[in-house]
Amino acid sequence: MRGEWRRWRRISILHLGKDFADASDFFWSAAIVVPTGLNPGDKYHLVFVTSTTRDATSTAIADYNAFVQLAANAAGIGSGDGVDWFAIGSTATVAARDNAVVGANTPVYLLNGTTKVADNFADMWSGNIDFKINRTETGATYSGLVWTGSAGDGEIPDWGYQWLGDNRFGGTDDEEGPVRGSANAANATWNDSGGSVSTTLLPFYALSEELTVQSVPEPGTMGLLGLASVALLLRRRRKN
Repeated sequence: MRGEWRRWRRISILHLGKDFADASDFFWSAAIVVPTGLNPGDKYHLVFVTSTTRDATSTAIADYNAFVQLAANAAGIGSGDGVDWFAIGSTATVAARDNAVVGANTPVYLLNGTTKVADNFADMWSGNIDFKINRTETGATYSGLVWTGSAGDGEIPDWGYQWLGDNRFGGTDDEEGPVRGSANAANATWNDSGGSVSTTLLPFYALSEELTVQSVPEPGTMGLLGLASVALLLRRRRKN
């Protein structure tokens, strides 16, 4: 009798776990913010400025992407949730607007889920944004400078200040160093606010891949039945 009880209890709990696992497939993630006002099927991007810093000496965009991805991972909104993040930055061969790609009709939001930064691709790279990117992945506010290496429209700069990894001046000349942006601005200087020494440690902007709002169903009937069966078996066990 005791062996039968253990077998039935194990089967019931396994079914219960499976039912809830199946239901969870409909959720994006508890940690991934869904902006207010969006409906299932709507697409969006999230953006933040990293709480961590690094230099701008690397010539490889992959290094900067890896840097912002690590920040997202540490905050629980990255690889563990299946979300890729990209640095809003330009190197000599890759423009920010081609690396951190905003969907043609996809809005961009801060991590608070209520503040819209841009309506779409054209708005994001118009030289101005709707609101400054001043929230980190930890939720803190940051209002300082940010490495971008980009012109105001997200292109590789072709005059004056330089792109990320441009070390022609030994990283010692503010006037010819990589471009910085200002996290305290929503005008063109959010992405282009003059140059700096490439070895300076600054944060980076991070843009998520295009995300889709998922359906969130009520608990499944099978899941409720599983709970009922466990409760029933526990009652029977106590009686025996």
